[in-house]
Amino acid sequence: MKSPRNFLLLFLAVGTVITLLSNSGGAIAEHTGAPSEQTCGRSSCHNVSPNQGGATIAIEFSDASDRYQANQTYTLKASITNADAPNRNGFQIVALDAQNKNVGAWVLTDAANTQLEDGFTLRDRKYVTHTSSGNRQTSWSVNWKAPANNAGNVTFYLAVIDANSNGSSQGDMLYTISKSVGFDQVSSTKNVQKESSLLLNNPVKQVIQWKTNEYFNASYSIFNSQGQAVAQGIVHNNLNVSHLPNGFYFLNVHTRYGSITEKMIIANQ
Repeated sequence: MKSPRNFLLLFLAVGTVITLLSNSGGAIAEHTGAPSEQTCGRSSCHNVSPNQGGATIAIEFSDASDRYQANQTYTLKASITNADAPNRNGFQIVALDAQNKNVGAWVLTDAANTQLEDGFTLRDRKYVTHTSSGNRQTSWSVNWKAPANNAGNVTFYLAVIDANSNGSSQGDMLYTISKSVGFDQVSSTKNVQKESSLLLNNPVKQVIQWKTNEYFNASYSIFNSQGQAVAQGIVHNNLNVSHLPNGFYFLNVHTRYGSITEKMIIANQ
């Protein structure tokens, strides 16, 4: 018959294995180092101070100007360079507004290597982390859809673990970083792309005719002169705008190469 002490040791050993397996399949929520959060460097986890190793991590935002527009979708890439253990890395990222509230929505583009997580105590926060196969790479991509309204500055908090897979926390490295993007209000003061960069017909009568089919499948938004969104969707062939009143508008198309905005006149009658 096993003694109580042996049962305790067995219980602790099993618990340790479960924890390690859980972390290999994704970081525990609320460990990005964002306000009110810990990191995986805490003593009961990887037991390391952040940013002590020789690697670097980065957050790439698909809009080169580091600006976002309402309801638009952007790609974020989290990466680690010169990792000591390039075959065993993990990450976690969260998006917060100036009040440290969750903002926008994550959209997975690589379900094999990334997954979504909800916060435990910070229940409104939503996270993206690696899967068990996703901790065998040095970069991860995910889409972020901006909120429907101006949320001010949005900050992405990223933590990346560079683990050596030696069965303990010894020798592991932790890195943290944040990146802020601002709101891009489409208005009459916004710099406008050159004439006819998007359209064959301007003024527009009834139907928008695109200058080239390279915009097909890109997302678009139409804003009135007060900066209010009046239409949005995905570009498919020509676009009927007969329901919009005559006047000045701003047409924004967000492609994988960036955003293009053009001043547009609708003259349906």
